[in-house]
Amino acid sequence: MIPEPLRLLQECINTRFGRRADEWSNPEQLRAWLLQRHWLTEEQVVTQSDYHRMIEVREAIRGLLYMNTEDGVEAIHIDALNHLSQRAPLQLSFQQDGQANLTSELAGVDGVIAKLFGIVFTAMANGSWSRLKVCHNDRCQRVFYDVSKNRSGTWCSMKICGSRAKARAYQQRHQKKEVV
Repeated sequence: MIPEPLRLLQECINTRFGRRADEWSNPEQLRAWLLQRHWLTEEQVVTQSDYHRMIEVREAIRGLLYMNTEDGVEAIHIDALNHLSQRAPLQLSFQQDGQANLTSELAGVDGVIAKLFGIVFTAMANGSWSRLKVCHNDRCQRVFYDVSKNRSGTWCSMKICGSRAKARAYQQRHQKKEVV
């Protein structure tokens, strides 16, 4: 079962994957999506600039997630995350139970971005980040939470993407045998 903060991050990144239509195709759709999750208030607007930053955050975090299934992260994603984090600072706050959280005083889209970065940082610190992965099917790229015991999951769904990958590999092996 995916921990709640990571589920929110997964939901955010999976607003676009594969051949599906982008759930955030314009600032109004992004605003409606954020309102539905109570990440914005009715009074807050989403500008074109906010919209582009959220798309950039979504894709940069997806790029960062490739570190959990591949060798590294493209520098362009790291640069984007570093640039975006300058507008979304976080601070440490302590709760009455003694637990520490990363929070932000920002409102609007910059506050949402700070919240997403806080989720990423916390997941990296507690070890759950390595289980959040991007499907190896290039046509899919859906983000999924790897529940396998040895953290070896590579597809969002064995029934769909895993099955297709195995069928393609089988066909390629048999085509090579026919040629020989």
